[in-house]
Amino acid sequence: MREFWLRLWQEHPGALVGTTLGVLWALLAVGVGFFAALFVLIAGFVGWFVGMRHDSDAGDWGELIEHIFQRERD
Repeated sequence: MREFWLRLWQEHPGALVGTTLGVLWALLAVGVGFFAALFVLIAGFVGWFVGMRHDSDAGDWGELIEHIFQRERD
């Protein structure tokens, strides 16, 4: 089992961190019930997506945040 987590960390560190943070944030932010569980799944997916995006771009977090929040300039 340790080898699995080590390999996952080496191959997809951003996805692992993003998913972990998304799920932890969701668990702290919600109560109980169907919609809470749905929120946890959505937050975990968003964290995974952001982490995978970071892994594929191989940039730093500052560049990723600038890319996400960039505005169109005239």
